[in-house]
Amino acid sequence: MQGLYKLIRIKRFHRSMISQIFSVFLMLVVINAVCFLVLYLTDSRQVLLGENLVKKNEPVSRIYITLDTMDTLLGTYIRTANRNILIRYMSACTELGNLLEEVHTSSANRQQILNSIRRLTSFNDYQKKLLFTENISSDYLDYVFIKHCIESQKTEAQSLVFENLRETAIDYKISLQHMEKTKTLLWLIIISTVAVSSFFLGNILKYIKKTLSSVEKNTEQLSRKNWDVADIGTCQYRELDQLSAAINSLKHEIIRYMNAIKDQMKLELRLHEEKLENERKDKLIAEERIQILKSQINPHFLFNTLNIIGKTAVLDNPEKTMEMIEAISKILRYSIQNNYANVALGEELKIVQLYIYLQQARFGSKINFRLNVSNDILPMLIPPMIIQPIIENSIKFSLNTKKSVFISIDIYKKKDFLNLRIRDDGPGFQNADMSAVSSSSIGLKNVISRLELEYKRNDLFDIKSKSGKGTTVTIRIPSCR
Repeated sequence: MQGLYKLIRIKRFHRSMISQIFSVFLMLVVINAVCFLVLYLTDSRQVLLGENLVKKNEPVSRIYITLDTMDTLLGTYIRTANRNILIRYMSACTELGNLLEEVHTSSANRQQILNSIRRLTSFNDYQKKLLFTENISSDYLDYVFIKHCIESQKTEAQSLVFENLRETAIDYKISLQHMEKTKTLLWLIIISTVAVSSFFLGNILKYIKKTLSSVEKNTEQLSRKNWDVADIGTCQYRELDQLSAAINSLKHEIIRYMNAIKDQMKLELRLHEEKLENERKDKLIAEERIQILKSQINPHFLFNTLNIIGKTAVLDNPEKTMEMIEAISKILRYSIQNNYANVALGEELKIVQLYIYLQQARFGSKINFRLNVSNDILPMLIPPMIIQPIIENSIKFSLNTKKSVFISIDIYKKKDFLNLRIRDDGPGFQNADMSAVSSSSIGLKNVISRLELEYKRNDLFDIKSKSGKGTTVTIRIPSCR
């Protein structure tokens, strides 16, 4: 059933939550980056357009300046008849012609400006023909006439400057309007992209919150022993689906474990009834087996662990949740598969470390643990689940009166025995209290009874304690076994 359940989940296509969030974020970054780049280029174009406007008006302004220079030079020449002044005037006429040609070329589609250019060009050609044609000597009246004409051409040049400024201002305004429309469109795209991305991310987060809330409710029901609660449904995101599948798998494994315990108990009870008339040893063995099944895993430990898993899932820590689920699954599987057969010391210590990990997940820094064992004795065989009940006892009695507890395990071989020494710095107890603790702890009694039944000796378990100084439990396992 569980295999089919996993197979169905594997065949379903699930999107990765992280990859989808990254895709939305990448789309937002790329689109906004392109829009901001275009905005930057638009601003740069606006600056360039202004610079071109200044450059375009410069030749027209220089036409007026050149005419004004020509007017000054011609007036000076009329008064002084200085030949150098006339040469400078001739150069100014040539410069004026070049400027008129440049403006004529750049104003091909502006009729009013072209008309002004033609009139100024005609005047310039006329004065050069009148004043500088070879074999024709110009008299004083010609120069006075030309100077008078320059005055009127300066007015024409002023009109040309104003008209050119008006035309270029209109073009600049139109270009600015287009650029402003482009900027407005780009900002709309940026805002729309942010809004759409926020909408998608909001939906993703809303779905995650809804799924984790469902997980929390499911685990809360499991912690209340409501094993009939429905499985968590499949999720559209792979990470959440793996989490829900793991919790469902854990629930089914716990149910199978409980059913196995019930079936085992029924079997043991039936054998007990059939052998009621047999020897006391057989009866004691049957009762001890039932006690083993009852005390291997404390139900409260299971329920508290499930509650912690639920809270961890709500805090959106899927990695830690998966680790806790895997840890409790291994403990359950170990306890089911190793009811009677001895196990390697290394395997037993792995389960002890998983148990410590789960208790630390519950109590945090209140529990401190140290293990000291050499690798060469890890393959030695010991009865299963004889260390965990003692650690559970240490945690239970220590945290009732103290804020934290330090537990150490030292394992070493001495002569023909494998020694397991478990110490804690708990409150300890007097000899009178020690008997009460031993009699009230099912797990402790179970360990002692199993050692006596397994090795036919009653000197393999020793407990020493002193009020306020902690407790030390020593178990001796005959190494020949």
